[in-house]
Amino acid sequence: MDRRVALGKRIDTAAEVDRGRLGDAIHACIAAHLAMPDRPLEPDEVSAILERMGVAEGIDAQSLHGQLEAVRSWVAQRWPGAQAMVELPVQQVTQEGQYLVGRADLVLRTATGWVLIDHKSAPVGSSQWDSLAQAYGGQLAAYREALQAASGLPVEAMWLVLPVAGAALRIEPR
Repeated sequence: MDRRVALGKRIDTAAEVDRGRLGDAIHACIAAHLAMPDRPLEPDEVSAILERMGVAEGIDAQSLHGQLEAVRSWVAQRWPGAQAMVELPVQQVTQEGQYLVGRADLVLRTATGWVLIDHKSAPVGSSQWDSLAQAYGGQLAAYREALQAASGLPVEAMWLVLPVAGAALRIEPR
């Protein structure tokens, strides 16, 4: 199975935009676009979200909408019939006694288990993808353990989606 998948195309972001706010806005757009399968965002709604969050000058709304569609299409084609849940709360007390609290960006319920998908708005090039996947692999592994413990079902795959970079990266279990 491919570890790297092209999703749409890379989009430019303004260098002077607040990266944190831009990431939050992209995150909100992805969640809203995927939350209701029968009612994804329209381009003008993406533009309105970017305006409200103060980052409209940082990214082209039409280009971002194209990437939202690329992610939605990829999910629908790769996991047909899967139920998508956005911003799923995750909690668990680990074997070490640590309390894990977080929100999984996107969780797909398939016929046989789960697929975890995290998305990052980093505008990194392909030479940096492996290090980015490694940096966030621990977070996804922790969510995997919590989800499996709570449900008794396996997490079949973990992916890191980079909508600005136009890619999805499969995260291998640790």
